[in-house]
Amino acid sequence: MRISFIIFISLLVFSYSSIAQDAVDEAQTLKANLDALKAELSEVESRIDSLNSEDRKIFEQEALELTLAELDNIYQLADLVLKQETEGTEAPELRTYVMELMLKVPKIIAWSFAQNQKDIEVLNAQKDDASSAELGILEEEISILISSVDALYETKFTYLEELEKLGAPDEELAQSVKEDLKLRARLMAGRLKKHTAERNVIKKRLSASAEDPDLALQLGAKQIAVDSHIASLERMIKLMEPLDLPVSSYRTLIVTSTNDLSRGLEVSALAEIANKGWEILIGWTRDRLPQLAFKAIIFFVIVYLFWLISKVIERFVKRAVNAPNLGFSHLLRGMIINLTGNLIVLLGIILALSQMGVSVGPMIAGLGVAGFILGFALQETLGNFAAGLMILFYRPFDEGDMVEAAGVFGKVNRMSLVSTTILTIDNKTLIVPNGKIWGDVICNVTNENIRRVDLVLGVSYDAEIPHVEDIIQTMVNAHPKILKDPAPTIKVHEWGDSSVNFVVRPWVATEDYWEVHWDLTRDLKIKFDEEGIGIPYPQRDVHHYYPTEGGPEKDPV
Repeated sequence: MRISFIIFISLLVFSYSSIAQDAVDEAQTLKANLDALKAELSEVESRIDSLNSEDRKIFEQEALELTLAELDNIYQLADLVLKQETEGTEAPELRTYVMELMLKVPKIIAWSFAQNQKDIEVLNAQKDDASSAELGILEEEISILISSVDALYETKFTYLEELEKLGAPDEELAQSVKEDLKLRARLMAGRLKKHTAERNVIKKRLSASAEDPDLALQLGAKQIAVDSHIASLERMIKLMEPLDLPVSSYRTLIVTSTNDLSRGLEVSALAEIANKGWEILIGWTRDRLPQLAFKAIIFFVIVYLFWLISKVIERFVKRAVNAPNLGFSHLLRGMIINLTGNLIVLLGIILALSQMGVSVGPMIAGLGVAGFILGFALQETLGNFAAGLMILFYRPFDEGDMVEAAGVFGKVNRMSLVSTTILTIDNKTLIVPNGKIWGDVICNVTNENIRRVDLVLGVSYDAEIPHVEDIIQTMVNAHPKILKDPAPTIKVHEWGDSSVNFVVRPWVATEDYWEVHWDLTRDLKIKFDEEGIGIPYPQRDVHHYYPTEGGPEKDPV
């Protein structure tokens, strides 16, 4: 047991020493990086004065990048000191080294800031004599420098945070940074307004002369300036918000400059608005919930009572429209019954809403306006609606009728005011717009009580006509579903190519049409076979011709 404890302590000490060694190695690496950056920066600075303007810009930009990298390494060293002290490992020498570096940071930032501001002033001076094509290039370069200045402001902010973490806050510098941020935001906002106004003027001029290439180049350059100042202002807003500095006017300016509402919103602001709205909603619900619950109960009671009343009235209406003397179709009866019930329920809803304090007058007016607008949007549907009304009142067919309309044939299954559902003979459901039905020929097969069955029968020329007529007459008279009045028609119709054709036209009840048609066709064939009456196939005479020496000679076969 004692040995295990000793091993555990040894491992623990080893792990701590390993962690401490890692921190030392990391500090040495950062120090080496800093030394290398300083040496490289010193070399770049020594070359700047001896270079021409174009090369000088390149080296100045490189110097700025090296400076920012140097500052980043200083901040990493500061974080490493904090990390070691948090873990209980004291590093006084490293802390002293870091604090000495931190004291140099403001000077580094000031130098970089001065370099950038000087370059921006030079570029702005060059814009006065620049061509339209050169303006875009200059604005791009200025945009890069503005972004670099913004990065320096962010570095100032980070520097204050690192000082506070190290336990050496600088209140005077913090106040100075606040004032600098406020001034920077005001300047960016003013320049953004100026560039936006100039951009809008160029846009108007360009709309008047769209083919002017010079104006197009000027507009492109000015848009670069607007975008650059918007980006700068947004970065300043992010730095100002944690310091509780006012930024709402700047957000509004960004929205008006971009016409993009989302650029003026932040997730934190939306969350705060949502929380306040939720609190207001909770308070409002707590205060008014009992009253709302009572009104809701009244609303549902009134609607339910009117629903019961609609069912009672529907029964009376159903009895009235089913009166034989009215002669209403099934479709019209169903529409009247449903419309009556729905109107009563709608009246109940309106009354219930008025009891809840809702003003129904404006609501009805709004529904009227909405109906007027929908009337234009749904002209074809309204045409079907009108056709449905015509079908209901003129009654060319009813539910259950077999019809041929709009190119389809089948049984009318159901109908609404905009469409008719037809069930075909092979049990397919077709939904046909009423406008197509009313605008075409409607053939109602089952509208009349009786129909005539039309058959054409052909017999051999050898058959005796009276005997055939007697057979057909006997078969027709024997069928129980063939009507006596009107009397059936049985006549010799024509002399065909191969047969003598008879027409057989008995009258039957409409529902018996196909049964009689099929029975007669079958029974007459069987009876003709029993009586030896032939039903000939089509016949043709074929003649052959054989040529002779004296010429063609006809030799019938």
